[in-house]
Amino acid sequence: MEKTLQVTQPPIFGLLRWAYTLNITSSYEKTLPWFYSNFIQMYGNKHFLQQNKEFYFDFYRGGRWEFNNNNPYLLSHNTGMDLLQHLRSGITELAIDFINQEYYPVLYIDEYYISYSFAYQSLHLPHHLMIYGYDDDRKIFHTMAFGKKGSFSKHEVSFKEVETAFQSMFRFIMNEGYKDEQTYFFKFNHDYEYSLDLTLIKNQLRDYVESKTSENTINRNTDNDAYGLETYDYLQLYFEACSRKDPNLFNRQDVRQLHILYEHKKIMVDRINYLTEKGCMSRAEKIRDGYKALIDQSFLLRHSIMKARSKKEEYPYAQMFNQFDSMKNQEQQLLEALIDLL
Repeated sequence: MEKTLQVTQPPIFGLLRWAYTLNITSSYEKTLPWFYSNFIQMYGNKHFLQQNKEFYFDFYRGGRWEFNNNNPYLLSHNTGMDLLQHLRSGITELAIDFINQEYYPVLYIDEYYISYSFAYQSLHLPHHLMIYGYDDDRKIFHTMAFGKKGSFSKHEVSFKEVETAFQSMFRFIMNEGYKDEQTYFFKFNHDYEYSLDLTLIKNQLRDYVESKTSENTINRNTDNDAYGLETYDYLQLYFEACSRKDPNLFNRQDVRQLHILYEHKKIMVDRINYLTEKGCMSRAEKIRDGYKALIDQSFLLRHSIMKARSKKEEYPYAQMFNQFDSMKNQEQQLLEALIDLL
């Protein structure tokens, strides 16, 4: 028997919280009004050097964990190893049972045992694995994940590899004190409805320009984060720390930061096209072209880092810092024009 659930290439995949949720919801056209009413604001943690923490630069959705019901089109359930250890059968049978009920398992596993992973037999790497189908005759799962070449795409992995990877993670958590990041099961919520919200879009655009957030200020302290245009300053601060090899830098993710910057500009162009097609605005060609230029600039920034890293050369820091200043000024002008159009 074989069964696969509906997935597509997600519009954002710089972090798995987006890749493993949007690859489900974006495969349904009814979710587009919700998607384009959101994913505007960006944020980054200000005090990463003082606190010796990883610098996070990402889309801002209220600071909530996206796997825990923050996407309204996904019904989400999760459980930890303390309960899963009581399974009478292995994780394979459980995953198949959930897929048969239209759930997407997102298992917490050790990628050391996943043959398409760059960590395969070289690095014990706790990570989530998203499964969207299985083939019982071939004894394989269908998954979406990052492969050895760094691209996010579809893969096949044997039942045995998944079982071994899951059991390895179980031992790390139960015997060696690793943090349990939970196993999740997602199901598409066909009953949810959402209409395009132009007021929400305008409010988020204004917040972005003013480098503030109006979202979820009750449940979290927002003073520790930079928002909107101000995130360019903290991207620069991060790469300045990289240039001097600051000892307080933790878990550097140079390419990822610039990839997420690129994804944001790409989504802004997609949003402008969508709003134009829906008749929500007109005469947006100059704004769209301006954002296309920002796409090109952010792509070149990311490419320059990847090229320098592959050749083991010094990053072009001076060029990057000038580019950040220029992009910030360009985007401010584009957003003010976009707000006036809506």
